[in-house]
Amino acid sequence: MFFNIERNYFGLILLTAFMQVVKDEHIKRLLARGKQLSMDQIKFINDKLVQDDLLGTIMVNTEVERGESVYTPIPIKLQHLDI
Repeated sequence: MFFNIERNYFGLILLTAFMQVVKDEHIKRLLARGKQLSMDQIKFINDKLVQDDLLGTIMVNTEVERGESVYTPIPIKLQHLDI
């Protein structure tokens, strides 16, 4: 369960980064939907761990910050490969 949380958390960070640089609104909505799914999975698994008196993890969404740059740090081709 822990690794499932970690995988979803990594996806959440990656989707946040992609959403900051993508220009197409349709793709941005799809990324937002994926981000919400990741957050829902993390919350669900954490709730189950806490319910069973096991230590849950704490989400800290500070790895990706909103910057003022208009240039993408992630090449578009790499974004398409990862998604």
